[in-house]
Amino acid sequence: MADINEPHDSANKPMRLARQHSGVAPGSLTRIAEVLRNGCRCGSETASLCRQRTKAAYWIVKVQCDHCGSPLGGALSRDDHPGFMMYPEWDEALREAYHEKRRNEAEERLDRFWQEHEERKIRYSAFLWNNPQWKEIRDRVMRRANYQCEACLNQRATEVHHITYDYGALPPAFYLRALCARCHYDIHAGWPKVEA
Repeated sequence: MADINEPHDSANKPMRLARQHSGVAPGSLTRIAEVLRNGCRCGSETASLCRQRTKAAYWIVKVQCDHCGSPLGGALSRDDHPGFMMYPEWDEALREAYHEKRRNEAEERLDRFWQEHEERKIRYSAFLWNNPQWKEIRDRVMRRANYQCEACLNQRATEVHHITYDYGALPPAFYLRALCARCHYDIHAGWPKVEA
């Protein structure tokens, strides 16, 4: 008979059943042991055997992660679990609360990212307006291009574009290009690609 508390060999922590149940058929024990070996993506250490009523009002047995509420593996035959009515009922609220928490955390991370992005833009803009070294190199790049947009070669250049920020805000001049406002916008927007 398989040991259902045998640790799994994946990167996740070993899972075990939170509560032992007697009388479970050997075939079901083997499936449960495999499910526990595979673990849960959330890294929980425990899972529970639960009973769940289907839409057809039929009871099934499932393994549910105790931390995130996710189902682990498929449905198990209730015939292999003679005491299944003593199992706790499937906790859909646990699953919904976990996913709601994860959504909220993701939204908070995204809000922080955009806030930091805006702060970086403000600092960078202040740097460009106030740094005499930037003004000097910007003027040299514009003169090098003869105040002509180096992207479309059609409009007057009004802005200087960093090809890369790998060398910081004041890179060597060959990493800077004089552009018109439209081409500078297009480059940052992904530049329209035309299929040949």
